[in-house]
Amino acid sequence: MLVVKPYCGYLTTIDVKWRGVDYDARFYTLMVKGKRDEIKETHYCVRPKFNSAGNVRFNNRSDADVTRVRTHFAIWAARQLRGLGVKRISLFPIPNSHVTPGHAGAYGTRDIAELIAKQYGDDAEVIDKLRFRRPMKSSHSGGTRDRLELAAALFLPSGVRPHGTAVLVDDVLTSGAHFLASRDVLTARGIICEDGLVCGRTIDDPIEDPFDIDEEDVDARAFFGARV
Repeated sequence: MLVVKPYCGYLTTIDVKWRGVDYDARFYTLMVKGKRDEIKETHYCVRPKFNSAGNVRFNNRSDADVTRVRTHFAIWAARQLRGLGVKRISLFPIPNSHVTPGHAGAYGTRDIAELIAKQYGDDAEVIDKLRFRRPMKSSHSGGTRDRLELAAALFLPSGVRPHGTAVLVDDVLTSGAHFLASRDVLTARGIICEDGLVCGRTIDDPIEDPFDIDEEDVDARAFFGARV
């Protein structure tokens, strides 16, 4: 079982009628991904409130806007983690395709995980140890979505021992292959991981409320443990 909870539905099909809320969800996800340059026009976005988090607004696509939207997402994600009913959390960011053993410093999913840990508090840690053995072609550029190929390309150093419940973090969920491959690598090191968090879940058709999307067990969609 690997249950992934998305924040919103990320519409990618162009030949359907888009509503304002569909653009909101797409732009929100692009900002979390740090892809602000893909937003071709100034956009003013007001996100629904959840508890006392308030709304998030961005209209100039600056670095500050990216941080503002990511922090908003991190507040939501930290609250999902508290709902797991455990005290300590160990966040494993799924590496971006260019993150290899020689990579040092920031990258998108690691930065998101760090913000989530900050919102969760002292009982959360970020374990930035998953790496690709070599640079990979990104999925949206035609890179593999084969779970076994991805698992073979990923590695986790020996000796990594989380202090809390392991949770995978990514920006977008499409097939689930990256989540499953990362979980498989953790499992090979004796680390149990049954939960994941993601900002945008890609969808082909508009749904009633893209900011109200169900969690899903991506393990249930695996095909003979290889492809999803």
